[in-house]
Amino acid sequence: MIVGACTLIAAPAWATTACLPDADIIPAPANRTFSAGAFTMDAGTKIIYESSAEKATAEILQAEVKARNGWKWKVLHTGKHIAGAVVIKSAKNNKSDAEDYSLTVCSTQLVLQATSDAGLFYAVQSMLQMADARGISAGRPVTLPAIHITDAPHFAWRGLLLDESDHFYGKQTVEELLDAMVDQIHTADCRELLAQIPDGSVDAIITDPPYGVGQGRWDTLTEELAAFIVREALRLLKPTGSFFWFGHNETTAQMWPVFKPLRPRWLTWFYRNSSNIAQRTFGWNSQVIVYGHKGNPVFNLDAGRIAYSPKTSTSRVSHDDSSSQYGIRRNGKIAKTVHELGRKPMDVLEFPAVTAGVVQAEGRWHPTQKPLALMRQLVAVATDPGSLVVDPFCGGGTTCLAARQLGRHFIGIERDAEFAGKCRQRRDDAGKLRSL
Repeated sequence: MIVGACTLIAAPAWATTACLPDADIIPAPANRTFSAGAFTMDAGTKIIYESSAEKATAEILQAEVKARNGWKWKVLHTGKHIAGAVVIKSAKNNKSDAEDYSLTVCSTQLVLQATSDAGLFYAVQSMLQMADARGISAGRPVTLPAIHITDAPHFAWRGLLLDESDHFYGKQTVEELLDAMVDQIHTADCRELLAQIPDGSVDAIITDPPYGVGQGRWDTLTEELAAFIVREALRLLKPTGSFFWFGHNETTAQMWPVFKPLRPRWLTWFYRNSSNIAQRTFGWNSQVIVYGHKGNPVFNLDAGRIAYSPKTSTSRVSHDDSSSQYGIRRNGKIAKTVHELGRKPMDVLEFPAVTAGVVQAEGRWHPTQKPLALMRQLVAVATDPGSLVVDPFCGGGTTCLAARQLGRHFIGIERDAEFAGKCRQRRDDAGKLRSL
């Protein structure tokens, strides 16, 4: 059998699956064929991708391997055959949402192939399971048996998460477990509860963590905690997932290198309704939002548009030349019109802060409670209906409330029992979503 540059030599007829090496993938792939030979990975292994669409998956694999043992595999954009490399390839398929994949191990290369980003992600996870079972975390060369695997998630929603759970517990128990975790506010430490959420099952992490500026007993933040959340984001987010982290400007600037694996952008939340309580210095009327992702995030442009002022929204005529992208020629001139939903979102988001007596409808009770309109915009831009949003630092519960109002599922985590109780009240007041 030939797959790409790999030639698989069939195993002898007497060599049944039972006496061949196990693939060590849970749940077991739909189809697997062992053959003679093996492929060895070490610190010098390279990752090859053939088109720009596969670059994000290559970088995800690079980061996952580095996190396990410190190896930094070189990523190359080339169509040339390189012996001893891991190859990431896209396959053509009329089903644009297909999540199937193939994983082929031979003596010269390891080839991961799929028709979608999700399929490539699942191929990477299967490869990593095989490598984990053979001690890749120890930092020594790892040898994988020659094998050809084809597989796809059995469930359309949240993919392999349900496959893995169903493998261990059965469908009824899976549904009970999901009902117990999803659309709930959990009183827990996020460092413990996040570990219970399976890899690649989350569409967005939107959170407002402690700022570390002494606003209360809960306001402690360390670089180690931030780094932990970033590692968990890389593990939990789907290839199309997004990450939003609110922070104090100076503290976030100091920790900026921590966010580098998530391709961070510095967004600014600006609000006019603030008072300068500091003495003889400049006050604050903005906060930073770190926006990150894994390479191919959902971005619903129209959901993020900001309404124009009445003056701006009036159609206007310009003398620009006929190549103008804004409109059509009228009487020898170009008529510029604006989008009916408003301008595209920029890196400064202006929403009034939730302060006493200013945003009365939101019932401010948490000292750093975020405006519902702002959180709704982030949820709407970064996710689709039915998606799963996780907030590791629930605080005032606004992320979860926004998710519920927009038809998304959520998991909220808050270690302060008093805050968690009030978050649940906000959730219940918003009504219940349909059961999964």
